[in-house]
Amino acid sequence: MKKMTKKQMYLYGLPGLATLFTFTMFTTYGLYFFTDVVGLSGSFAGFIMTIGTVWDAITDPLVGMISDARDPQKGRRRPFLIAFAIPFGIVTWLLFTSWNFVETTQKIYFIVVAILFYTFQTLIDIPYTSLSGEVTNDYDTRSRLATIRTFWAIVGVALGSGIMAYTSFLAPFVGSIKNAWSVCFAIFGFICTISILIGWKVSKGYENQEVIIKEKVTFKDLLNGPLRNKAFLHLTAAFIFAILAQAVFLGVLVYYLTYNLQYK
Repeated sequence: MKKMTKKQMYLYGLPGLATLFTFTMFTTYGLYFFTDVVGLSGSFAGFIMTIGTVWDAITDPLVGMISDARDPQKGRRRPFLIAFAIPFGIVTWLLFTSWNFVETTQKIYFIVVAILFYTFQTLIDIPYTSLSGEVTNDYDTRSRLATIRTFWAIVGVALGSGIMAYTSFLAPFVGSIKNAWSVCFAIFGFICTISILIGWKVSKGYENQEVIIKEKVTFKDLLNGPLRNKAFLHLTAAFIFAILAQAVFLGVLVYYLTYNLQYK
């Protein structure tokens, strides 16, 4: 198996910026955006966050099983990166873009886009995370790749943490705060797409094509398998409550900083 250079390892970790960065941005600023920028009620904004979190918990194992069952000769992990890099960038932009629809249409729009966001995020993150176990057999190298991935995620979060300042600065130039949020996340979406494509390019030739798939996974297996696994169901419930708690804490923190400490 080929050995990655340090440069390759740092470039390989770039998709971590896209997946973890956007996930953190949504859980942190999603509630604020829906209520204070778009004008949705707090209860419905929370409903959108909940739907997205539950959907994420459901799709994670399904995508993992689909990825595992693919033909190794055609690639089990990397094809997901090239297939969904652009859709992921687009939906990142749409998630923070308000088109001034009527209220009912607006609500449906954001529910659909939130589900699409979590779907594309899963379709990239799960195969990409699994790919790190194939690019090298060395434990230390895999640990280093995980660390680099986290490093890029932190870089992304640091970049996105200035979103309130960015939107305030851009608003006079683009016409409104709503437009400013849309412009910022169009840029973020573009950065995410490029980072995913770089990770796809750098990992060429490293995916294990000698894996033996013992049995074909049917659609029925995808639906029934996780539901028969009690440990999985317990873990899924814990995941949902943990992510919701994180979203509530970070969302409330944004309101506190904005209205109590006047950090706008």
